Amino acid sequence: MSADEGSPGFPPKSSRAHRAPFFVYGTLLTGEGNANRFPENLVTRQPALAHGLSVYSGVWGVPYLCWDADGLAHGELVTIKPDLPQTVYNLILADIDRLEGFRENAPNEGGYRRCAITVVELLDEERLQPVTAWTYIVEDADIELGEKVVELWESGRAQAEWE
Repeated sequence: MSADEGSPGFPPKSSRAHRAPFFVYGTLLTGEGNANRFPENLVTRQPALAHGLSVYSGVWGVPYLCWDADGLAHGELVTIKPDLPQTVYNLILADIDRLEGFRENAPNEGGYRRCAITVVELLDEERLQPVTAWTYIVEDADIELGEKVVELWESGRAQAEWE
């Protein structure tokens, strides 16, 4: 399923300057290889869930997030600290875009698209909070997805099961 500008998951250009947090689900998670792209002193992290999406293990060790009406993706909500200048946010956003191969001026090229989604932030065992966040969703129909991950993805550990 693909999202186009103005449809859910793909906000109009005027809203892209908003300092939305990021929903991460793979190599950007705490303890994973790209987690340092979000410097610890500049961000906060909270567990989060995204309904209508699923994480797949990928065949090259890199997970993919895909639209899935019945899916539930486990991840983290990474928030850039609000007291930091907009330029810091913009630099981090540009770095993550590069990592994911996303180019805002050519959103249909590359395997991922940056989309705004609603996630549920898990504040504690009893408190949940809906939050709009950026995430990167694979839309390349030719990518071999691998196994669906049913919990939080971790590199090097078999945690997926076939569906």
